[in-house]
Amino acid sequence: MRTVNTSPNGQCLTLHPKAAVSVYYVRMRYRLRFLWNATKGHRLTPWRSPYLLWRIETYTGVKMKEIGFLEFWEFMWRERYELWGFLKWTGEMERWIHPKPKGS
Repeated sequence: MRTVNTSPNGQCLTLHPKAAVSVYYVRMRYRLRFLWNATKGHRLTPWRSPYLLWRIETYTGVKMKEIGFLEFWEFMWRERYELWGFLKWTGEMERWIHPKPKGS
């Protein structure tokens, strides 16, 4: 059995290992959906995505025109924990906006 924080009020629940894997994939789906939408038109070259460049510009103050391949990946590596937290938050907001129907 594994303890996983799955409730909105922060309580830890004990889950069967298969259920814990299921929770992981549900959470990951929302994170990947955000990344897929954020890189529209630039899936293989995310450092060219105007949306991601704009987000980096507003976060760091570095102008979009100055962000290239190396600057993009340096930022991603340096801020990876904060970015992971942001993706977690977007998943929580997605689930809050589009809740599962009762009985599902």
